[in-house]
Amino acid sequence: MKKIFFRLAACMFLWTVAPMLTCCNVEGMSSLKDVSHPYAAEYKCKKLQIGGEDALENFEYIKLDLKHGGTFECFYLDKNGNEGAYEGKYKIDAAEGSATFSAPENSEEKTYVFPYRGGKICVEYLFGDRLLYGEFSAVE
Repeated sequence: MKKIFFRLAACMFLWTVAPMLTCCNVEGMSSLKDVSHPYAAEYKCKKLQIGGEDALENFEYIKLDLKHGGTFECFYLDKNGNEGAYEGKYKIDAAEGSATFSAPENSEEKTYVFPYRGGKICVEYLFGDRLLYGEFSAVE
């Protein structure tokens, strides 16, 4: 009986005191979603309209690469062979339904927040006096 009590007491001691001895801060740990980066993937533009007119037909592709660590690269190739790319930082908040992108623009950093719904990033941006609307979906 003494052996069982001693073992139980030792287990209880280790269970309660060990986290303090290792300086482990459980509250500061990341969630599984933060660690696994479920949004890090390549997204392809499936729909692009400017002022309500289809503009996707002018491009071979438009892709958005969300990388682990919170950086992104958006790159395109148009039908004339012109290509370009933009880089910056991103953060997805699925609970709020938002995707936040920050990138340098004219020697300052600009931040844009777009809707994130059902695994799609919906870009809505006023381009001059016309609305640019794009939908990006993860490539499977």
